[in-house]
Amino acid sequence: MFEDKQLVCQDCGDAFVFTVDQQQFYADKGWDKDPRRCKPCADKRKAERNAEGGGAPRGNFGGAREDRQMYPITCDDCGQPGEVPFQPTQGKPVYCRNCKTARMNAEGGGNTFSGGARGPREERQMFKITCDSCGQPGEVPFQPMQGKPVLCRNCFAQKRAA
Repeated sequence: MFEDKQLVCQDCGDAFVFTVDQQQFYADKGWDKDPRRCKPCADKRKAERNAEGGGAPRGNFGGAREDRQMYPITCDDCGQPGEVPFQPTQGKPVYCRNCKTARMNAEGGGNTFSGGARGPREERQMFKITCDSCGQPGEVPFQPMQGKPVLCRNCFAQKRAA
């Protein structure tokens, strides 16, 4: 299905390999375009974007946003005063940070790394294989295709490092 591809970085012009694993990752995410930059250039661009303040809209991850207007509230759970980044609506409950966090965790939300709003991560289906290089049994997270070589984890890592 996938084979390593040689691509050319649009920034530095160097060739780089778009590996089978990376292609599978892109396919799993539903991304249909190949990367345009090699890893060093992509990392450099990301660092520049974050240094310019471009990282915050992608997820501030708890950092302060001084430009955000805050509205005073009284928490409907604990009665303590607090602030929220939205205009509270009459008749709808509003909670301070501590109570909201406690409610989200109790409902199974809150921490997206342990499930979050979408629930726990589904187990990935694994397919049994025999490595075409060493002959050892193994498992891969994709359906092997007839006529295409498939490698175990160790052989794949060795090939990738070469």
